[in-house]
Amino acid sequence: ILLMQQGCALHVVQSMLKYPHSEKVQRQSCAALWNLSTEISNRTELMRMDVGTQLLLAMENHSPSQFVQENACGALANLASHENNGTRLVQMGAAGHVLHAMDVHSENEGVQKMSCELIWTLTYRPNNIGIMLKKGAEERIIRAMDAFPMSPFVQISACGAVLSLSRRKNEFMRKGVSDRILRAMKNHGSVEKVQRCACGAIMNLAYGHELRMIEEGCVELILKAMDNFAESEILQEDACGALYNLAIIEENQITLMRLDAANRIMKAIKRYIEDDQLVIYACLTMELLSRPTANRKTLLNLGIMGLFNEVVNMWAHNLTIFRA
Repeated sequence: ILLMQQGCALHVVQSMLKYPHSEKVQRQSCAALWNLSTEISNRTELMRMDVGTQLLLAMENHSPSQFVQENACGALANLASHENNGTRLVQMGAAGHVLHAMDVHSENEGVQKMSCELIWTLTYRPNNIGIMLKKGAEERIIRAMDAFPMSPFVQISACGAVLSLSRRKNEFMRKGVSDRILRAMKNHGSVEKVQRCACGAIMNLAYGHELRMIEEGCVELILKAMDNFAESEILQEDACGALYNLAIIEENQITLMRLDAANRIMKAIKRYIEDDQLVIYACLTMELLSRPTANRKTLLNLGIMGLFNEVVNMWAHNLTIFRA
């Protein structure tokens, strides 16, 4: 904040304008802007200074430089996460630039990590999803996940990008992205952010592909993540959402009960009973699990009625939860 107030960003932009063909100046300038844009309050002012244009020009003029590409993607990812900046950056050509960087530097972990991060933040805005998919973002993400399966940093950013893009799930399921998501969960079981983003991606991917996802072993991985990261509210919420979409069909309702999903869901409700979205997902899932007659005795033995009474008492004013 202090550096912004002292005009640091303006000096950086002036240097980029003065030395457009100096890789060293552009690399270090992009790094400086990456650091400055880490502060949320700086992002609007940086965009007002046309920093986005300078970052994209640096990427265009120094395509062979992995350092320029990584630093520029890092700065753009920060900028894109704020308000309407993502839409503006896509209109300025950011989608093409980031995918080109992934193609040119397909073997560089840093570039792949930050490129996936940029795709993730650009697609916070739903109107950008179709643009990214049309340009082939999913193929690049899958390639990055395959190239760096043991890098938690690449896998976090890639799972986040899939989480965001998979609101158009069919494109991903046809290209086998679910396999990569589950592999990431297996390889990085101790990394909360990988598990969290993966659960969110499965939530989006599962609807319409419930049997396939179950057969691929996703339930066991989701439940393991819930056990290992009981204190991660976001993970528990996304995991409950994923289980809800998986429980849509009766065959899966039996499988989920056999794997003790109900017990994990009830623990999540008890711990995060004040989280309305988690409670909605959880209650809807439990309603689905209670449909097969064979499941009902187990649910009653787990104390489901007492827990539902607690939920109703807390959320009596919330019609969605009350109905669930």
